[in-house]
Amino acid sequence: MSKGRFRLCIFCVIFQMCFVKSILSSYADGKTDTTESGVVITQIQGSVRDPNGASVAGVQIYYKIVNGEERAWGSKIHTTDKYGKYSFFVLSNSEYEINAGGIISTSAVSRRFTAEPNEVYQVEDLIVRPANNSCKGRVLFENGQPAANLSYGYVSKSFSSYNTSSQFKTNNRGEFVIEHILPDELFSFWIFPKENTLCVWRRLNPNSRNLEFTLKTSEYIELPVDWFMGYTHEAIAKDMTFAKDSRIRFCLPDLYGDTISLEDEQFKNKAVLVNICGSWCGGCRLELPYLVNFKNKYNKEGLEIIGIAFERGTKEEQLQAVKKLAQEFRVNYPLLIGGVEEGEKMGTIINGLELFQGYPTTVYIGRDGLVKHIQTGFWLWPEAHKQWQIKQMEDHIKSLLDITVN
Repeated sequence: MSKGRFRLCIFCVIFQMCFVKSILSSYADGKTDTTESGVVITQIQGSVRDPNGASVAGVQIYYKIVNGEERAWGSKIHTTDKYGKYSFFVLSNSEYEINAGGIISTSAVSRRFTAEPNEVYQVEDLIVRPANNSCKGRVLFENGQPAANLSYGYVSKSFSSYNTSSQFKTNNRGEFVIEHILPDELFSFWIFPKENTLCVWRRLNPNSRNLEFTLKTSEYIELPVDWFMGYTHEAIAKDMTFAKDSRIRFCLPDLYGDTISLEDEQFKNKAVLVNICGSWCGGCRLELPYLVNFKNKYNKEGLEIIGIAFERGTKEEQLQAVKKLAQEFRVNYPLLIGGVEEGEKMGTIINGLELFQGYPTTVYIGRDGLVKHIQTGFWLWPEAHKQWQIKQMEDHIKSLLDITVN
């Protein structure tokens, strides 16, 4: 899409949103006569429930106006009542999606539908998991002083607390309160000790009551200047994958049927990157050229890379997809066939890898065979994040190879 067309689409969406807000506000106040104005509206109603069928009150409801593949948020946020129900009006003859979520539950999205004129549209029940656990704690600096008035947040695999309308800060004693967290998922807690700097504590028990953390400068993570646009901080905090006993093990076939493992002679006393990917994965395809470049650049220093691809379809279709991937990107390191793309079974294929989060995942292994770092995800927007992410990867590689990191 050209920039001019993009700007026109944005203008049209904003105009439509403003028009919807004006008309529907008037209608809600009883000021609009649809017959005289020519405006045709549709009533939307539905319910939000938990997986056991119980109603969930206080869940925020948004609607999205759908135009082809483009979506624009509606201008008003609604909330489910004590029975878990919601009801509001939209302009007819447009396509919509209903989103349920907010800071007290996981999210759910309805099927896309067209609002027919002068009708009541009943949305299917939206199923969410209530974040009904809470805990509290305190953060201190290394010198024992309270980390006062600092922004913080928390996230688990299925639930995020962070958005533009929910800014949390520690009090003067460095204390914090987590009011809503899922009771059955480990979570991460983060804090911003200074501008564009993050500190994270991962894999925390949601049933904890009194947490205490110490900010250590050695554990600070410098963020790109546009971290908020890309939600870089949340991606870092959400990455809870780890290696049990600091090791991973696998024995898988390459494109020629030969089995390869980390125990093979070619990987002994080498720094190794194990990249878990798939030909269907957009982030994996974006990351591949950089891995190829790193292999060329640091091969003589002792860097090895192994790709493990998880694919879709039959075994033959998987093999052909990985062969095509290798040819397309001129991959200069072994690509192994991991099997069918099923993230929940990752630990049975790559032994020792726990809490796998998604694709791509890159495991950084030192010359001693121990896992030093694990990175999940790869994206190239915004530009500052792209440069930050590539530098992070190269710095980790240099650290494995005992090359001075600038």
